[in-house]
Amino acid sequence: MMRNNIEYRKLTEVADINPSYNLTKNSKNHFIEMSAIDETSGKISYFINKTSENSGLSRFKENDILFARITPCTENGKVAIARGLEDEVGLGSTEFIVISPKKVLADWLYFLLKTPEIRDSAVKSMTGTTGRQRVPKEFFETLFIQVPSLEVQRRIASNLLKVNQIHERNIHAIQLSDSYSSSLFHLTFAKEIKTRLIKDCIVKPKCKIVKIPKNKFSESGKYPIVDQGKSLIGGYTDSEESLYNGDLPVILFGDHTLCLKYIDFKFALGADGVKVLTPSKEFDPKYFYYALREVGIESRGYSRHYRYLLEEQIKVPSMELQKEFSQKMSYFEKIRETQIVTSDKLNLLLESLSNKYFNPAN
Repeated sequence: MMRNNIEYRKLTEVADINPSYNLTKNSKNHFIEMSAIDETSGKISYFINKTSENSGLSRFKENDILFARITPCTENGKVAIARGLEDEVGLGSTEFIVISPKKVLADWLYFLLKTPEIRDSAVKSMTGTTGRQRVPKEFFETLFIQVPSLEVQRRIASNLLKVNQIHERNIHAIQLSDSYSSSLFHLTFAKEIKTRLIKDCIVKPKCKIVKIPKNKFSESGKYPIVDQGKSLIGGYTDSEESLYNGDLPVILFGDHTLCLKYIDFKFALGADGVKVLTPSKEFDPKYFYYALREVGIESRGYSRHYRYLLEEQIKVPSMELQKEFSQKMSYFEKIRETQIVTSDKLNLLLESLSNKYFNPAN
């Protein structure tokens, strides 16, 4: 197939889609759930040992690619290469499409499948009810891609891996910052302090909530859009009518991702699972944000988590102690914010390089 004088081939010519792998009966295999994959770096953070008795799970081998097919994981670019398996065959969530490279390099194909062009096309192909839409297997079976020589694939993958490694180190630095914040919180509030249910500590926003769908995000604009993704800013808009017009600051909670964000600037709200939290007057907003970060909610994959958050307890020290802690954290948070901005810029750099390598006609 020719497009803009460039030859394209079907993905199925160079990779198998949802290949069939045999399992030893009742064997224990590495299981990868959706929440184990970092949507930014593509790294698999942990494995669970699971017996193979559930035949409905996805199956994959070392170097196979896992593509999250359900919203909002697809929109957020959740893709990973299965590496570090102790068994010949791994198991995974039923919400993965498994793509097994056979005539292309796994790293090259991974970065191709992470491109906004592929992701946006996958989103447009989704079927199902709102909130539970999935990318059908047929999308990949009919997908045409440009396939350069193995030498060019190696060069592209090598360059993108270098940027990705820098990005991973920055993410690790953010994680260390969060660890320090957590240690300081528990050290400051080590003494017994009264607690309250979170649902009794928040007030309902008095304004109308307008949310912008992901497909309406722009790469630039007057106002930032904040969604439930890991990046502070998900996109931009020029629409003043879409701006959040309630009191600031507010805390945003990702119903699916568990991400928490402290917002004290003009913004528009991204759709799909973002909850706006405004603390009651007995809380310093910044302290409330830090305290929420210390609430340990177990990830339930794609399920919504807000209802579980509301039933958790939060510490309620005096306002003086709250402000004192927020002040201690202010300088350190500036460093963390710089790290997050750097992470966002590295994301943009990866997207820019990917566009250069995978869309040369643009």
